[in-house]
Amino acid sequence: MKQLRKNALLIAAALCSLASTATNRVYVKDFAIAPGETKIVEIYVESDAEIRSFQADVVLPDGLTLDKEKIAFSKRSNEHIVYADSTARNTYTIIAFSLNNAAFNGTDGTMLEVPITADAHFKHSDIISVNDITIEATDRTQLAKDGKQQCNVFITLPPLQAPESPEEPENPEEPVDPSTPGTDE
Repeated sequence: MKQLRKNALLIAAALCSLASTATNRVYVKDFAIAPGETKIVEIYVESDAEIRSFQADVVLPDGLTLDKEKIAFSKRSNEHIVYADSTARNTYTIIAFSLNNAAFNGTDGTMLEVPITADAHFKHSDIISVNDITIEATDRTQLAKDGKQQCNVFITLPPLQAPESPEEPENPEEPVDPSTPGTDE
C-alpha cells in the first residue's frame, strides 16, 4: 500500500511539473530591418491546447509602422477572421477568432504574417512588445490572460563602400631622369 501511494505521489508530481512547463504565449522573434525596408514579420502563437481565438497588443517603437490591411494568416488558419486597428500611438490591437468555434491548426508556430515598415529615419535598434495577450481554447477556457512578450528589432545599415579613387590619366607622363641631358636641375 505504501509503494502504491508513493507511486501515485510521483506520478502526480510529474504531471504537475509538466503542467508548469506548458506554454501559452503570443510573440514575435527578433529580426533585423533596414531604414526604408518593409519586412514580413511572423507572429507566433504557442498553446498547450487547441485554440479558437487570441488577442494581443503589438507596441512598435517610433519609426516602425504596421500595415493592418495586409495582415495574412499562415496555414494554421481554419476559417478564421483577423482584425487589427491602431488603438494608441504605435500600438496595434490584433484579434483573430472563429465565428464557428473552429480550432486553429496545430498548437504552436506561425499564426500571422504582418508587414512592418521602417521609415527612412529609423536608425537604432529597439524593442517590440506584445502585451495584453489573451488566448482562448475551443472549450472557451482562458489559456493566457494579460501576458507580455518582447522581441528585439535590430537596425541593419547598408555596407560601407570604399570611396572611388580618382581615375588615372590615359597617357601619364614618363618620369624624368635628372641625368638625361637637357633637363634643368
